[in-house]
Amino acid sequence: MNSVVPQQSVQPSKQIFLNKIPDYVIFMMLTAFGVILFALSHPGVIFEKGVPFLAYIALVPVFFVSRHDSFKTVWLYGFAYGFLSYALYCQWLTSYELVVFFISCAVYAVIFAAVFTLLHATYLVCRKTAAITAPLVWCAYEYIKSLGYLGFSYGVIGYTQWQNQLLLQTSSLGGVWMISFLCALSSSCIESVANDFLCSSQKKSLLLLRAAFRKNAPWLIFTASLFCGSIIYGAVVLNKKSDTQTVKIVCVQNNADPWKNGVDSYRRDIHSLKTLTDISLANNDNVQFVVWPETAVVPSVLYTLAAKNSSERIQLVTELLSYFDEKDCAFVIGNEQSERTHTMYTDDYNAALVFDKQLHSIIPPEPTMYKKIHLVPFTEYFPYGKIFPRLYKKLLNGDTHLWTPGREYVVFSQRGVRFSTPICFEDTFGSLCRKFVNKKDGAQLFVNISNDAWSKSRACQYQHLSMAVFRAAENQIPLVRSTASGITCFIDRTGKVRSQVPQFTETALCDEVEVNSGVQKKTLYTKAGDWFAVFMLLCAAMLFCAETVRWVVERKRQNEVK
Repeated sequence: MNSVVPQQSVQPSKQIFLNKIPDYVIFMMLTAFGVILFALSHPGVIFEKGVPFLAYIALVPVFFVSRHDSFKTVWLYGFAYGFLSYALYCQWLTSYELVVFFISCAVYAVIFAAVFTLLHATYLVCRKTAAITAPLVWCAYEYIKSLGYLGFSYGVIGYTQWQNQLLLQTSSLGGVWMISFLCALSSSCIESVANDFLCSSQKKSLLLLRAAFRKNAPWLIFTASLFCGSIIYGAVVLNKKSDTQTVKIVCVQNNADPWKNGVDSYRRDIHSLKTLTDISLANNDNVQFVVWPETAVVPSVLYTLAAKNSSERIQLVTELLSYFDEKDCAFVIGNEQSERTHTMYTDDYNAALVFDKQLHSIIPPEPTMYKKIHLVPFTEYFPYGKIFPRLYKKLLNGDTHLWTPGREYVVFSQRGVRFSTPICFEDTFGSLCRKFVNKKDGAQLFVNISNDAWSKSRACQYQHLSMAVFRAAENQIPLVRSTASGITCFIDRTGKVRSQVPQFTETALCDEVEVNSGVQKKTLYTKAGDWFAVFMLLCAAMLFCAETVRWVVERKRQNEVK
């Protein structure tokens, strides 16, 4: 081909060395390669824990295609990239519903069509600062996609580094966004060097490669400095000592089928939970807490006793409360909380209930409670029923259970420990979890209760875990997880998984966690939240606007000369 770069593009004087292959073939190959790198770097079907080093080159094809294609077609490659990358990454959605899988992939196809177009505009106008502006644009996209009702943190490139203990500690400064920026900046620098080398009209040589490195030296030095600084900071945090106290906890994994309903099914589930708990308590002394997964107990404990409309459920709940009363430990369980607020309807909450006879009565029950705040869109919460009544009715009649969102960030204080219970995918949002710790007398420990059994996917469960570890590192407090099938584990304050049990098995995990004693020292991220993500968003906007003005002025001058 004569040139990959259109006349109006960034560097019309340069040519790619594969000059016999049509542009669209190269772009298609690079897009496909980018999709594969994205999927492999995250936990997935082939590599359950992901291949983290691939994240540092995963965006090279994205940036290259965005730089060299034209406005007319670059969005098509973005569309294909978005659909295919999330089809591979979120293939477990097919276990829920095939329509949801295709809708999700289509949504990201549209989003990436816009992202690729914006990146192309960035390379068009930001010639001198593209190496820094492009990764800023990418990270701004990742931050925006995690916000609001449809917020979805899955697929953020920083989460690929969940096993990198040194790098992980920088999240205590700026959250996962700092690590996302390092990954994107690395790809941008590599792409910039490759672009200057491959697109030269001169014969390729080591001298030309050296020149490409020399030209991009400032960005390479900047990137290397950030990596070195992050590693040094991580080493300091990992070697930091603090006063701690030990808490002994049992986390139960009952591997229940979430789609089975009815009193008989609920009774079997509770029997399994009690049996696993008894075995673990018999083998371990001085257990302070027993944690059961999200909605482990289906009948609403308080509402069942108050409504008295089902003798079977009343008996089930009564037997359960008697069991709690017999044990010398606090129980944290997932349960539905129904409250009659209207004449005909109740408000149903996805809740975590804490039963501790040292503080409150168990018979009759007086548990402390947290109601899930950030509900899963469409499957747990849909606030637009009046605007889309047909869709709302379909959701109500489907396999979903629509809940009412809670409002209070609850910090429990039981057995000498302050802890909070983000429920299920709430631990994928750093901005939410930090609020539990940032309160006066904030949480010293996260106790996450989840149910990922419905996905039937080990990859999905590792993707969830890869985000959960960041919540511990960001706030420098430990996190324990009790899940219906996986991954039930103990995570220390640095984000390291200390112990876990096999997925899709009925079992329980007993371990000790060290929590900070006395006043909880708050990290920068705990206090300031997503400040770094907002900073990147503003920087990207300012650089793009400034470079656009400069580009327009230059074009105007060129036209006047002509």
